[in-house]
Amino acid sequence: MELYLFDYGDEWHFRVELEEIRREGRKPREPKNIEKKGKVPKQYGE
Repeated sequence: MELYLFDYGDEWHFRVELEEIRREGRKPREPKNIEKKGKVPKQYGE
């Protein structure tokens, strides 16, 4: 599991965990979010 700091000003942290790498299937293969917690904050004010 990795901890990332997304925004240095607001100090938004998030954790990323790689569960598996699938080499079969259609390309391009893209990451899939399987779980989230809390509300997504707005990145920039309007």
